[in-house]
Amino acid sequence: MIECKYLFLGHHRCASTYVSSIFRDLAKLLGCSIETAVDFSDIPALGERQVDFFLLLNSHSYFVSKFFRNLNNTKYLHVVRDPRDLIISAYYSHLNSHPLDLWPELATHREKLRKLNKTCGIMAEMDFSRCFLNDLNSWEFKNTSNSLHVKMEELTADPFVKWLEIFKFMNIIDIGSKYDNVTAPRKSLTSDNVNLIVTKNSFEVKTGGRNRGVEEVTHHYRKGIHGDWKNHFNDELKDSFKNRHNDLLLKYGYENNAEW
Repeated sequence: MIECKYLFLGHHRCASTYVSSIFRDLAKLLGCSIETAVDFSDIPALGERQVDFFLLLNSHSYFVSKFFRNLNNTKYLHVVRDPRDLIISAYYSHLNSHPLDLWPELATHREKLRKLNKTCGIMAEMDFSRCFLNDLNSWEFKNTSNSLHVKMEELTADPFVKWLEIFKFMNIIDIGSKYDNVTAPRKSLTSDNVNLIVTKNSFEVKTGGRNRGVEEVTHHYRKGIHGDWKNHFNDELKDSFKNRHNDLLLKYGYENNAEW
């Protein structure tokens, strides 16, 4: 079982790499302990663990309740994304850039994608990434006193302002460690600190100076814009997605009905 003060709940292709980098830099600055798990299957090997920050990159509500204790004492951030953009991002990542070494199923999927035209490939991606959309659907998009649900689109539109809001919610100001395994001195988080961390992890810095909207299909940070699905979904793909996941679009407020 894991006990933590701050928990990041991520999803595949929903800025989990970006958010994790922010929290790692933050933990280093504040002298706090931090642990990362790709998904729930990594957690049992950790055993009993107390940390300040825990980053769960692929989260499902059932497994969070199973493997984490004292969640009423935990502040957690949950980041989601327009599921249509998730599919397009996953398509290009799985086609070109995502590492294969720890994901043998992806090698077979990549080989399949490379034999298909784009429409058929995106359709195949909807099948392959169904598990990630099911993870998204396991959560209620409702803020509570200890949970903050944020859309990736909001997080990247004005990162400095949004991260200040997140850290204020988490009470990460003048933080001190709760656990004995951290002996670093007490430190404070200032707006200047936040600005430096956010700038260091910006799209432009991560891509070596490429602006958002300039596409590089082999890069993890491919394009950096929202609504890119509109450039790729034809009527066939729209209908297929509506039949499979329109309820998810409605749940997270990305659409109000099926007439999109």
